[in-house]
Amino acid sequence: MPEISYTAERFNAFPPTGKLLPGQVGVTATGSEMVSFAEVCAYAASVGDVGILGMQPRRPANELLWRRLMVRSSLTTHMGHFAKSRSYKRLDPSEKSAVSYFLGMAQCAAMADKVLGVRATVHVDSLIKLLGRRLPRRSRPDLVGFAVPPTSRNTLGRFLLEAKGRTHQFSASTVESALEQLRNPPAVVRNLVGVNSVHAASLAYFEPLVRRGTPVWHSHLEDPPPDDQSPVSELSDSEFRGVVLIAQLLPIQRAIADIRATDDGRQFEEQHGLTGAELPGTGAHVAIPTNLYTLLERIDGPLSDPAAREALASQVWEATRSDYSPDALLAAVGGEGEIATLGSGLSFAEVRVEQQIEG
Repeated sequence: MPEISYTAERFNAFPPTGKLLPGQVGVTATGSEMVSFAEVCAYAASVGDVGILGMQPRRPANELLWRRLMVRSSLTTHMGHFAKSRSYKRLDPSEKSAVSYFLGMAQCAAMADKVLGVRATVHVDSLIKLLGRRLPRRSRPDLVGFAVPPTSRNTLGRFLLEAKGRTHQFSASTVESALEQLRNPPAVVRNLVGVNSVHAASLAYFEPLVRRGTPVWHSHLEDPPPDDQSPVSELSDSEFRGVVLIAQLLPIQRAIADIRATDDGRQFEEQHGLTGAELPGTGAHVAIPTNLYTLLERIDGPLSDPAAREALASQVWEATRSDYSPDALLAAVGGEGEIATLGSGLSFAEVRVEQQIEG
């Protein structure tokens, strides 16, 4: 399995989800994390389809398929690391910029989970739309997430992340640009994450392991100075983590429903506690726990009513605490292969199927 090397700088605890120690500031850590192709695909899917609650025609299955293909077509492996594929290298500069941004978001979600202890992340615009709020006119950080559980005032549970991606080497100016965006987010974003949230910049870049070697994918994570102006969030911890899960999983549920409505041979339900489908023509399968799927399919618009939103968020949170095997998706489709199961319950697998799936 490939690994991603990382540097994490200036955190007040490491991981930042741990207990803060008096006088501990500016902690820096280095290391590497094993991340499979299936996991990169799952994280790329998890950052969210920000148009899922918009007025334009929804094509969630195509969106999910596109995210998987972008990962598979842009990355290859080299000496146990991810590297740029030939097709990535052939792109013109403007195309490379778009791919770098996409890969930067996926890597940010992956390393937030594996390095910083963030259980689930989603695009901040998805969460704002889900709550029925207006998107701010000015730029804002990319992702919000939560760690579990925020058990005390010294254990941080909410995250605001700015993701950057580069085609080439590390860039201090790009990191500084990300930190600047985190220092002054719009009011609607401040009100979501609230006081004591962790802000973190993420840079995905390609750097050789040795001089003149093949550039491989690296991660740089950095915490800006603390923001003393953040208000207390209007959302309780339980409501915040519930709506983050809903915003992340709703596009996945819609994509599965989209496939189930058009191709009976590529879907399954209530197999080993999961409902899912194959992305057409790929051998890749996506699934979420059936109890979550049932809750999500009832949503038909923004969650504008506070009481109803709080009740649903609580139900979704409780549903994610059900026990299910990380290998349940492979068992459900009767195959073997590479599997990723995220903390939100989202499962993604590249499967070699051994038998016909029955819906």
